[in-house]
Amino acid sequence: MIDACKFDGKDCPNRPTFFYVWAWGEEGVCCDDHRATLETRSKQLERGITFSSLGRPSTSPRREYTPPQLREVPADVGALQVRLADAIASSKKLEQQITRLEQERETNVGKMREQELRIQDLIKQNGELKAAAANAELQAQAALELATKPADDAKGETVIEGTPDTQGGGGSRGKRSR
Repeated sequence: MIDACKFDGKDCPNRPTFFYVWAWGEEGVCCDDHRATLETRSKQLERGITFSSLGRPSTSPRREYTPPQLREVPADVGALQVRLADAIASSKKLEQQITRLEQERETNVGKMREQELRIQDLIKQNGELKAAAANAELQAQAALELATKPADDAKGETVIEGTPDTQGGGGSRGKRSR
């Protein structure tokens, strides 16, 4: 069992009651007083810390913290990794551009359909106007024919053809009737 609380490398007279592990893997033990200090430091650093009670002695030995080792990457592998990262970034940009262009295409297809419907309506209106114009022309021709008939016909008189009146009054030389 651990007999002393070590905090910041200094011995503390209090008995340790907690085992702690920082988010980056560093481990240690602390007393109740130093737990509060570690929790405050965790908030200031914006890093997680986990505490567990030392109420029962652990049967497994605690391991020492060993920082991760950096390894050297051969230049050709590093170059390939950079090219891969560039290709992935380019791919994402192209996917975004494709999405934007597809949205524009959908918008333009909708506008095109609206224009086609408008053209069909205009063609229909044009046909109706042509029919109305043809009807108006026929009515105008009929009105013109009525207007250009001889004056006698326009008054409603009819001319009856017959024999000339030779005796002065009895013949039918072209009587008019109303």
